[in-house]
Amino acid sequence: MILPMGRISNLIAAVREVLDTRDLATGLLKREAFERKVDDWVGGGDARRPATTLLMIQVGVAGAPLAERPDKALLLELAKSVQQLLRATDICGRVDDDTLGVLLPSTPVEQGTRAGERILEAFRSSTRAQRGQLAATIGVSGAHNLEPWLAALQALRDARLAGGDRVTVAPERYATTPPEPEGVASDAPSDDQ
Repeated sequence: MILPMGRISNLIAAVREVLDTRDLATGLLKREAFERKVDDWVGGGDARRPATTLLMIQVGVAGAPLAERPDKALLLELAKSVQQLLRATDICGRVDDDTLGVLLPSTPVEQGTRAGERILEAFRSSTRAQRGQLAATIGVSGAHNLEPWLAALQALRDARLAGGDRVTVAPERYATTPPEPEGVASDAPSDDQ
């Protein structure tokens, strides 16, 4: 059976797109494609979506302050276990040799932190993690942070320096002024005075 040229061109374009956007070792998005998804979802300025969480996940030797480069099989195992715990709407990417990123759309930081804790518990209970004395470390940031990507990486670094095997949430540094809770009176004088 011979395929028409139009179908062959479409097939080649689809294969190119996969090769350009997907990491072949893990099947996750490559860093550039993941960054675009994060930028597209988080937005900027007043268009930020505050109910979005970004996780950075790294694997390494338990108790070591800085992660050693994991083998590809371990990273693949981590990627599969992370994907099994996430919703279909969540987006995963490989940030670098030993770090995965997870974007949790429409997820407040508190819920995103709980998702990170579930990922950590699942990793801890895996036979490979127990046998190899490995640990996962997770940094969490909300989209309301001035630089969510950098805030999540800084939280990851802080968690690693504290010994790893934990979830650390980045402090809130708002990109825009946070809204005041409803029912709270402002200290500013009113125009009636």
